Amino acid sequence: MDQRLENGSFYGRAGAPLLLSDVVLAETSYEDGFVVPVHAHTHPFFCLMLSGRMVEHFERPRVLGPRTVFYHPAEATHAESFEAGPARLFNIQFGADWIRDLARFDVQLPTEHIALPMGSAPWIAARIYDEARGGRERLVIEGLLLAMVGEVVKCRPTRERTPGPAWLRAVLDQLHAHIAEDVGLGELAKTAQVHPSHLARTFRAVHGCTIGEYVRRMRVERARELLEHSDLSLSSIAFACGFADQSHLTRVFRHLSGSTPSAYRRAFRSRRGSS
Repeated sequence: MDQRLENGSFYGRAGAPLLLSDVVLAETSYEDGFVVPVHAHTHPFFCLMLSGRMVEHFERPRVLGPRTVFYHPAEATHAESFEAGPARLFNIQFGADWIRDLARFDVQLPTEHIALPMGSAPWIAARIYDEARGGRERLVIEGLLLAMVGEVVKCRPTRERTPGPAWLRAVLDQLHAHIAEDVGLGELAKTAQVHPSHLARTFRAVHGCTIGEYVRRMRVERARELLEHSDLSLSSIAFACGFADQSHLTRVFRHLSGSTPSAYRRAFRSRRGSS
């Protein structure tokens, strides 16, 4: 029989949790090779990959890397394995009172597993993590929790329910291979061998955003990696990621993350130095 975990129960090594009303915030760590058996949770929750990599096993295996946020609905069975070294997670578990309060305002959390590797979700989760470790200001954390709920509701996984046609994979490969280039809709449609309008409609139906929005998020994600793991100047990062200049990078980065690139780099290095 699958294990059913109540809030505050974890596999791996758990640090001291922070209880905020009936929301549990806790950091967990796992050794290389650790396997979490099939289980479910009584309430929905989010996790932020702080470090390492994890393989999620539910409908199909999926590798989740650092800074990815993922959401699990209540009572949904899943399992994990840590096959690429040790890893750390930050867990955000919602209690029944929070779920009831959301329902009063007609907010329904999704019933599907969702991974959020890009966009605002990783920054929101990182800010919750910082607050949980530092100031622990209740109003700040509650506001960020609501923002996280908004992100997952907005990003319902149409991609998981509707995988999309095979030719869409070739379009994604082209976008990722030419992240710094200005690839036009016509060129992408030629790769897919479909009409541009059909490509645009299908892409939005599968990914929940336009191609342009996807490219912006992809470029910001690449910029974030370079901010964390390189000493490149902001202008060099802007050029490498396909932005017109440093001010363009700053404007788009701040819009999607709520932080400027320089502020994000300082905050990341500060967190890494205190870990």
